[in-house]
Amino acid sequence: MIYDVTVKDVPTIHAAVVRRQATIDIIGPVIRGGFAVLMSAVHKLGAVPAGPPFLITFGEPSTEHPMDLELGVPVAAPFPDTGDVFGREVDGGAMATTVHHGTYAGIGPAYAALTRWIAEHGHTIAGPPREIYVTDPGSVPTPADNVTEIWFPIA
Repeated sequence: MIYDVTVKDVPTIHAAVVRRQATIDIIGPVIRGGFAVLMSAVHKLGAVPAGPPFLITFGEPSTEHPMDLELGVPVAAPFPDTGDVFGREVDGGAMATTVHHGTYAGIGPAYAALTRWIAEHGHTIAGPPREIYVTDPGSVPTPADNVTEIWFPIA
C-alpha cells in the first residue's frame, strides 16, 4: 500500500482522556475497554464530542514491556475530572500525517512510511504519535474498512 504524507497545522484542543497501559498482545481489549469507560463518562456529564476519538502512544509496542496509552476524545469545552477520566489540553502544531485503510493489526507499514518520510524531508519527530479513528470499528462492515489517520508532531 502506498501512503501519501501531508503536513498540517493542528490546533490545540480540549479533550476528555483516560490513561491505560498495555503490551502489544493485549492492546486491543485494553483500548476497547478504555474507550468504553471514556465515552460513558463523556455522555454521563453531557459533554459533546467535537471530533473523532484518538489514541496517543508513549513508547514502543512490545510483548514484554507495557507502553503507556492515552485514549481521548475532543470536547468543545474543558472537561472536569471524574474517576479515572480527566480533562486536558492536547497540544497542536505541525503534524506529518498519513491515512491507513484496513485492520489495526496491519497499521505498521503506515507508521514506517510516515517515519521514513519525516527523516527524508529533514524533519524530526517532536512528540508521541497519535491515531485518529475516523471510522467507528463498530459501524464498518469489516475491519478492512477501518480508516485511521496517523499523526506525528514534527519540528
